[in-house]
Amino acid sequence: MEKNYEFRKTMLQIHKHGLRNVEMLPCADELVLDENTCLLIPHKSTRVMRRAALDMQDYLFTSMGISVRIKTYSDFETPGQGNIIYATKELNPIDLEDGNASRGYRLDCGENVVITGFDDAGAMQGSFMLEEIMSLRHAPYIPNGTRAHRPLFSPRMTHSGYGEDMFPDAHLAAIAHSGMDAILVTAWAINCSVGKFVDFNELCYRAEEYAISVYVYSYLPVEKHPDDPDAPAYYESVFGKMFERCPGLKGIVMVGETTEFP
Repeated sequence: MEKNYEFRKTMLQIHKHGLRNVEMLPCADELVLDENTCLLIPHKSTRVMRRAALDMQDYLFTSMGISVRIKTYSDFETPGQGNIIYATKELNPIDLEDGNASRGYRLDCGENVVITGFDDAGAMQGSFMLEEIMSLRHAPYIPNGTRAHRPLFSPRMTHSGYGEDMFPDAHLAAIAHSGMDAILVTAWAINCSVGKFVDFNELCYRAEEYAISVYVYSYLPVEKHPDDPDAPAYYESVFGKMFERCPGLKGIVMVGETTEFP
């Protein structure tokens, strides 16, 4: 019988071990990734872009049994063969087709794999799609061609599945892999969740690395009706102070049953 909260061990394992089928042979129209593959990211990369490359490095090692290096480039180019190159549309100004929207991307596979994101978040999502392609193939083989995609809507929010208002980095990574772009943390006061301290600014900082926004699910007590003459000033003192102290928050979600408007 499984112990209480044993499921967390599975949740924290982002990449499955030993997915590769070594008996699989590449087709003529597939790019093969191997020990000579390099992950190339811009020299002035953001935390999101660096995290995308580090995640791919771990995926290739854990799931495909390949150890690869991460290198930087100053000017966008497609050197060598068998590499994965990360870029945004500013560095690689191509038609992103269906990926021409925030968090969208275009994958081009030929001599190299080029992941061009509408933004850094799009490049990260393109990297996750590349993992999906290899996982379904059970081998580090990428079919030649172009694929483009963008999210159907945003924000796509979730509470923690790990524990109430608990978001370890591995859980944030799993949320990002699933395509969600926002998390909800309950707030009874600034930095106060359900009976415990949660550093909202620290959570925002860690979530930012996975291109995830943080929304507060408000339990803040409200003593003024929205129609009261002094309501705007009162709400500014309650909700405005939240953003003043925690500027990384994306927004506040209000539900009548928890906000308890009089």
